[in-house]
Amino acid sequence: MRRINFVRKDEKAVSPVIGVILMVAITVIQAAVIANFVFGLAGELKKAPTAGLTVTDATDKLGDADGESVLYIDHVGGDDVKLSEVTILVKDAVTGTLIDKWVAPSTLSDTAGSNGNLKATIDGTDAIFSTGERITIKENGTYSLSAGTCLRVQIVHDPTSQLILNTELTVR
Repeated sequence: MRRINFVRKDEKAVSPVIGVILMVAITVIQAAVIANFVFGLAGELKKAPTAGLTVTDATDKLGDADGESVLYIDHVGGDDVKLSEVTILVKDAVTGTLIDKWVAPSTLSDTAGSNGNLKATIDGTDAIFSTGERITIKENGTYSLSAGTCLRVQIVHDPTSQLILNTELTVR
C-alpha cells in the first residue's frame, strides 16, 4: 500500500510569521504605554464638571426687584462648578444677540455683566457653585426681561470649551 503525504512544505513558515506579528503588536502597545507615562498625557486631560443645572424665571415680588422678572439658575446635583473656570452667557434666543455675560467671575455678588444689562448674585459666599445653591440674574435698569422674551442661557467651562448648561426659556 502506498502512503500519501498531505503535509505541504510551505506550512512550516506559518508559525514564525504569526509569532513575528504578535511580537510587533506587543512592542507597539508597550511603546504606547511607556510614552503615556513619560509624557504624562493621561494626567493633562481635563474634563468639564457634570452638574445638574436648571433655569427658571419668576417675578420677584418678595425681594428687592419690585416685580421685575428674574432668572434662577439652580444647581440640583452633580459636580461643584468653580466660577473662576466658567463663562455665563445670556442671549436673545431668536436673534442670538448677547444680552450679558460674566467671564470667570471669582464671585457673584450683585455683579453686573460685561454689558451692564443684567446683574447676578449667587447664594453662597465662596467661588464654588454647589448643589443646592442658586444664581439669581436680575435686570440692572438698562434692560428689561419682559414677558415673552425668549432667552438662551449658557454656561461654558473655559478650560475645555464645553457647555455645562445650554437651555432656552421664555420669560413669563
